[in-house]
Amino acid sequence: MKAPSSANQDAAIAEFLERLGRRKRDKNYAVHLRLSESYFYRRNRAFLSIASNTVMALAQRYLGQMFTLANEDLFFVFIADDDAELVKVAKQLQYLFAEDPMAFESGSGTDYEKLCTWYNLVKEFGEFRAAIEAVIDTGAKDRDAEKATGRRKKRDETLEPLTTGEVAGIENALRQADVSIFLKRQPVAVVLSDQKPETVFNEFYLSINAIKQRLFPKVDLRNSRWLFQALTALLDDRMLAHLKRDRGHARFSINLNVPTVLSEKFVAFDESVKSGARGSIVVEFQRADALYDFGAFRMARDYLRSRGYRVCLDGVTPDVLGIFSHADLDVDFMKLFYFKDQEADWQSAKVRDLVKASNKLRLIMARVDEEAALRLGKTLGINLFQGFFVDRLIAAYESRHPSTSALKRALVPPPLPIPQRAQPTVPRAPSVKLGKAER
Repeated sequence: MKAPSSANQDAAIAEFLERLGRRKRDKNYAVHLRLSESYFYRRNRAFLSIASNTVMALAQRYLGQMFTLANEDLFFVFIADDDAELVKVAKQLQYLFAEDPMAFESGSGTDYEKLCTWYNLVKEFGEFRAAIEAVIDTGAKDRDAEKATGRRKKRDETLEPLTTGEVAGIENALRQADVSIFLKRQPVAVVLSDQKPETVFNEFYLSINAIKQRLFPKVDLRNSRWLFQALTALLDDRMLAHLKRDRGHARFSINLNVPTVLSEKFVAFDESVKSGARGSIVVEFQRADALYDFGAFRMARDYLRSRGYRVCLDGVTPDVLGIFSHADLDVDFMKLFYFKDQEADWQSAKVRDLVKASNKLRLIMARVDEEAALRLGKTLGINLFQGFFVDRLIAAYESRHPSTSALKRALVPPPLPIPQRAQPTVPRAPSVKLGKAER
């Protein structure tokens, strides 16, 4: 389902206020999340959708409603039966803002209140209405100014937006296509002081860009997050089906959606894998999956662990490492993306302390496309790397006999958090020489 536009939600919240003003508001609370005033959220555009999805999940859980206004502020109205429920909501929202410099010291009288203003709608309905009307009025003035100056948002006019009616045809095309031609692999390797790479596992993924160029060159696959998510779920199914047929891979990782792991299709894939081989498979989740529905993420993580798989959180950047270093996430690997324009973040004392406190064998520095990135990672004490520069190193050294001690340290199975029921104990991952396929 396509989310309503900001303009439509400006009108929707105005109508909602009228209805809310005419009824009893016992146990009704509201929060104004001023993302428009947050430097952190303006700089990290992807986290706007993460914040929206997190608050939407809370709205569904607490019989509430969420509105996104034209300036990207969020208004969240919900019902809390007691103080304990109110505290739960407050803690989750405070956790969402944990890395914002404006809310570093959260609490009364600090900048946290500027970013996250609370209202008891029994006593403060008037103040809540005034805050909404102020945001809507400012947005209207900004749109009038934009119209007067003739400014327009940039958009690739050669791409057609992806509509619901087109999804069925795209799904049929993907089901009929041979996805193996879109399958890519990229190694994750240990790079020691002499820069000799030793492959730990290969990441297998279906290239969205290659699929788009071959099958849908004129369609904007990312136009709608929800429809795009449906397509990635279909690609998950095709990937699992391919791996069930192809047993030529020893140690590998795959990137899946949380609902895919909790589906019958993954159960079918799991049943096709020998118990001793599960320890050499890593399942990667995108960082948004952990924040969007943490309960589902935790369920998927614990299920995978109980079956012997390893779990990796993908797409973390140094400026938000503090959020994803939280003990509750408890993953086996974490991929830290390197971008040259974020090098100052990598060199900050806070990131150095977080990396130093973490298990070096579990941190993977990804997007290592140049030697400078590799040198930076090594100065921080990181040993696992992925990227085009690492690919070139592996090709240059033609490393065919990796150090088994390095691989064992990187792939040692974690303790199983969920007791097994009448199942044999999952053994440690076998030490496998590079190039030897599991049968």
